[in-house]
Amino acid sequence: MVTRSGNINRKDAEWLKSWQPHLVNQTKAKDAFSFQAQLLKSQAESGKNIARLSHKQAVALLSHCINRVPYYKDYLQYVGIGQLKDNSRLWSRLPIIGRDDLLERGTDFRAWQLPPGHRPLGTLRSSGSTGTPVEVVSTNVSNGWQKAFALRSAIWARQDFTKTLGVIRKFSRPSTCLPDGETSDHWADPEGIPFNTGQRFGLEATEGSIEQQLDWIIRKKPDYLMTYPSVLRELCALSQDRNDAWRPLGLTTLGETVDDELRAQIRDIWNQDIHDVYSAEETGVIAIQCPSHGRYHIQSEALLVEIVDDSGRACGPGKEGRVVISTLSNYATPLIRYAVGDRAVAGPSCGCGRSLPVLTRILGRERNLLVTEKGKFWPSFGTRRFRQVAPIAGQVFRQTSLDVIEMHYVGTNALTEPQEQELRRLINQALPHEMTIKLIRVDEITRPASGKSEIFISDLAGS
Repeated sequence: MVTRSGNINRKDAEWLKSWQPHLVNQTKAKDAFSFQAQLLKSQAESGKNIARLSHKQAVALLSHCINRVPYYKDYLQYVGIGQLKDNSRLWSRLPIIGRDDLLERGTDFRAWQLPPGHRPLGTLRSSGSTGTPVEVVSTNVSNGWQKAFALRSAIWARQDFTKTLGVIRKFSRPSTCLPDGETSDHWADPEGIPFNTGQRFGLEATEGSIEQQLDWIIRKKPDYLMTYPSVLRELCALSQDRNDAWRPLGLTTLGETVDDELRAQIRDIWNQDIHDVYSAEETGVIAIQCPSHGRYHIQSEALLVEIVDDSGRACGPGKEGRVVISTLSNYATPLIRYAVGDRAVAGPSCGCGRSLPVLTRILGRERNLLVTEKGKFWPSFGTRRFRQVAPIAGQVFRQTSLDVIEMHYVGTNALTEPQEQELRRLINQALPHEMTIKLIRVDEITRPASGKSEIFISDLAGS
């Protein structure tokens, strides 16, 4: 009798194999295909074995760091390598580092020598909310893992590679700018997607208005669309208003948190479920959403992910905590127990049968927490209802003090007094206590240089 676990993993492997006749005739493509086959086998390992292999990699990384990375040279004071090999629980003795550490001592995180086969490729930059970038040097090995996870994500989502793909994200290439963007005959290079594919259309996320981006989509008519949740939210709402005929075959989001409201909006208007990839610029892909159960599987082959409370203790299933990551494949700028600034909920094993560890929910950046005298909360304003009150094309919220929230909105006309009163009522309905709501009309919502934006930011979240 085939177990459910064996069944889903077998189907993943069969889906990959079904594309073998479409392989690009290059050695790199064949290697990528073989590597992906091994990767799909590893997800079927027992959870205990996956944890054991991750810990083994983490010990090897720490040994490299102590000998070749200035920042970690004194880490033996926390735990010995020999002790750590025999007891994975001792990993929690190591300090948690954060963004400030990278900003203040960035070059000290870089290895002065790499192991054989590892070579630097380029620098990844994450600007965060401050606009000050932290920098991480990537390698051929860490980059290879990112490509493998992207392919794994497409396999889990059962994407048809013969279709066309539209991508709206940060590219930093002039060729991706409006009006036409960039057109490629292949979704990615053969190391990433090793099959012959349909065309890929790329557009710079920081370019132009949402109206212009939707016009671009209507012209290109991609079957699949990959973009940031904040872009998708506005595209979907505008598409509904204009009653556009384009409908996606599949949607993938990355780089930001997907909330339940956006998922409901996409189902109602486009009759699609979002396939989300949880990632950070410094660490790469962290977890991929399970198509069967909606949870997120941690990509443990290249990352050790911990969910810890504010005291640093491990959170059990169902408990919310800080996301702390050790990047097991990047030996150029290794991050050991790095707090990425996100909060998530640890989960039990997933019913789909893939044995990779689970996050039940990705809650988002700590700076997206509403701060009150009684604690911090995750706000959800129900913005879909706003459009029933007034013709609002988009909005962002900012908490400027304990009792004040600003809503910056895009609208053709200024709000009437009854409209303002109703919007304030709806917003306060979603808050733990009544606050002063300032409604500020703007011509457009400026997208940051990263291409990503957030619907809510608290200026007090770090306090």
